[in-house]
Amino acid sequence: MDQDAAGDVCDLDDDGDLDPDATDCAPMDATVRHGATEACNGKDDDCDQAIDPATAFSDAIACTVDVCDGQTVTHTPSDAACDDGKACTVDACAKTGCTHAPVNVDDGLSCTTDACDPVTDAVTHVPVDALCADAGPCTLDVCVEGVGCTHPASADGLPCADGNPCNGDELCQFGTCAPGGALACADADPCTADACDPKLGCVHSVAAPGTPCDDGDACTDGDSRSVTAR
Repeated sequence: MDQDAAGDVCDLDDDGDLDPDATDCAPMDATVRHGATEACNGKDDDCDQAIDPATAFSDAIACTVDVCDGQTVTHTPSDAACDDGKACTVDACAKTGCTHAPVNVDDGLSCTTDACDPVTDAVTHVPVDALCADAGPCTLDVCVEGVGCTHPASADGLPCADGNPCNGDELCQFGTCAPGGALACADADPCTADACDPKLGCVHSVAAPGTPCDDGDACTDGDSRSVTAR
């Protein structure tokens, strides 16, 4: 078959592709010749003895896998190709090439300080007990890695004053603050009014003049005696 209308007899380039038959790997196919651009078509377009080589379809991005299946060229990203061997980064293959974003170190616990040490290349979650403070006087505030805040009971018998002296000395029992006994404020002075102030404790106010004050002496008329102004 004469592809170039030049006649087959002594025709040195049957397909007319300017690649002589002697060197043309497909002398009857004008689309195949030395110097042609390789296409994804299952043919050795440029006569280099390689059919659809991946290098001919490279997207110049080192982390993609370039493949021609004979019809279609694909460029599949490979995150593994971007692995920098560091725990502090998340390696991925993007359209522009490899990216190495900082790793998410958050462990979801509010009482730990999370970080990734670039020197040791290790993610750490340091417990901070102070972040677990619950204001409970009879519990220990402890941050446990992988768990979070815990509040075990403190030792029984520890003081846990509530700031009110009138209800006595409170002590810890089984993780709770147990109330103490009422503060005894009686001073045995009949001429004072005894009371307990939640802030001041015992107070002894002078009774008003004329207030009866039995002195306990049978030889005196206690019911008629009264205090005098002090």
